[in-house]
Amino acid sequence: MSAAGSRPGRRAIVAGAGSAVLFLAAAWFAVRHGVVTDTWPAFLPGTDTTAITRYSGPWLTAAAVAVLGAGLSALLLARGLTGRVEPAGRAAA
Repeated sequence: MSAAGSRPGRRAIVAGAGSAVLFLAAAWFAVRHGVVTDTWPAFLPGTDTTAITRYSGPWLTAAAVAVLGAGLSALLLARGLTGRVEPAGRAAA
């Protein structure tokens, strides 16, 4: 195996960074849709309005999965940055 073949290289770095950013953007989008605050007329005397916060389980689950994907992509990025280079002529074990 050549020295260039044993290191994940530039593709892994670009793939890890790009997918981590996309996953984080997807997580932010999902959280914004998963937490919704509605304003209603006052339920209690002496207040103008009542705010009720709703949480959507599927959106928040999607956000958690996206954060997991971002973490795995960060590991791919770290592997690309710290990959070992084997001397030419030595096979990787």
